[in-house]
Amino acid sequence: MATLTTLTKDKYIPFLDTAQSMDYSECEWAAIDLSTVFELAMNEETEEYDYICYAAPVTEVESNKPSMDQEIRTVEGNKVHDFIAKQFYDMPIGDQCKTPFLLCFGGEGKKAWRGTCTLTNKTLNTVDKKYTFTMEMGGDIEKGTYAIASGVPTFTPAKTAGQSIKEY
Repeated sequence: MATLTTLTKDKYIPFLDTAQSMDYSECEWAAIDLSTVFELAMNEETEEYDYICYAAPVTEVESNKPSMDQEIRTVEGNKVHDFIAKQFYDMPIGDQCKTPFLLCFGGEGKKAWRGTCTLTNKTLNTVDKKYTFTMEMGGDIEKGTYAIASGVPTFTPAKTAGQSIKEY
């Protein structure tokens, strides 16, 4: 019989590249650590088809556009706080709002997504001592695996790792 393991919140780790190295060559990964939220939404893009073989229309998923609402506590010196605070203050537009992300999933296999997200909905709440923002992860998301050493993640794409990533 298989052993059941409860995966706790600390096993799922989102990282942002605070250097905004869009080709991933000089990423400075920082974990979104001082947050009390983690809710990843797939945001499936769907299409309705009214096939003649069925009495009622069916819904087909055409694509996914994952997003995650996030927060970071206002602790100056925290890499993610300082990055988001600068983003907020500078009021970037267009490509300046984009940064690489790495989303490390808990569980066996050390699965991860790497891609570029657009940071939107940035809000500063000084009473609650936090910035909130949304990571819009559309576009190409690369699947692979990760390893973390001394707090620094390393991503290995599935196709170059010689492995196949099983779907959840």
